[in-house]
Amino acid sequence: MDGEWPEVMSGPEAARYLRIDIRTLWKLLAEGKLRGAKAGRVWRIAKSELDRFLKGGN
Repeated sequence: MDGEWPEVMSGPEAARYLRIDIRTLWKLLAEGKLRGAKAGRVWRIAKSELDRFLKGGN
């Protein structure tokens, strides 16, 4: 991805960005520790939300 990440990511992209397993990402979303939007069967997570999570924000 040339070091640039999209502003809104799919689940697999978000897991790669966070460097975690996709199952861990699903768990964080299910527990509400990470916020995202589900469109049909596909999750979308904002990069700003991922950055907030990495900084320890609630």
